[in-house]
Amino acid sequence: MASPIPVRNELDQYFALPGSSVYPRLVLSLDGLDKEGKTHYALMTTPTPVRVISNDTGTEIVAQKARAKGRDVKVMYLDVPEPDPKVTAARDVDAEDLERWKKEWQRAKAALSAIGRDKTVKTLAVDTAGKLWSLCLLSHFGKMKKIPQHLREEPNSEFYKMLWDLYKSRQDLNIILLHLMKKRYSPNAKGDQEWDGGYERSGWNQIGGYVDMTVRAGWDGSKNYATGQAKGFYTEVDNTRATRFGSHLSGRRWYGEQSTFWNLGMEVFPETEMTPEVWGQ
Repeated sequence: MASPIPVRNELDQYFALPGSSVYPRLVLSLDGLDKEGKTHYALMTTPTPVRVISNDTGTEIVAQKARAKGRDVKVMYLDVPEPDPKVTAARDVDAEDLERWKKEWQRAKAALSAIGRDKTVKTLAVDTAGKLWSLCLLSHFGKMKKIPQHLREEPNSEFYKMLWDLYKSRQDLNIILLHLMKKRYSPNAKGDQEWDGGYERSGWNQIGGYVDMTVRAGWDGSKNYATGQAKGFYTEVDNTRATRFGSHLSGRRWYGEQSTFWNLGMEVFPETEMTPEVWGQ
């Protein structure tokens, strides 16, 4: 009978056998309109300790609720002044604002690097990732408008590498990148841009290749006329694309109390249903 142990050869120093399992963690883009439950989902239903990088004024309200429930949630707030929308030329960039953007970007990178070294943190939330990406651009250019695409390559690569390094170095870390949605415009019969009734992610549009899946948070106010109750808040795995764990999850939706990170986690890793401590519950 042939030995089940593969014969060592020259290639073994370059190629390893696949691991026997994948660590049960999730890296998500969590998209949604304002006040549709994104921050609640990220801070209230994820494994603790939770660390949050935020430049959203609504984060602290949810963080206080989480701490009142006994959850270990701490927030790092970024001081990011909004750029003057009229500034399009480098010569018009405000020097003091540029310096603040540079310092805040370095502070954000240092915090993410520290999370990479601290194995006690179980969940990282970025609220919002679109604004963090904007901070990266502002730290390089001091403006958001009229930046040639070829000049964006350096900050885009820096941003992607920062997150990818964390993804690889902390394979036990859950990461949730929150994104606001905005109206999607398409040309009408006259060729004019018109809202087509749909929404798209606001901010860093290249996130899809980095995350395991995209989840959308929303509010469904339609009533179940059998019970007289509205359906309420929900989360749904993006039904327009596959996930890193297969296409069978696309379109899966959870309502109300079932709309939690740990329910999603057990859907992806069903074997963890018997070990709920994996998801912090």
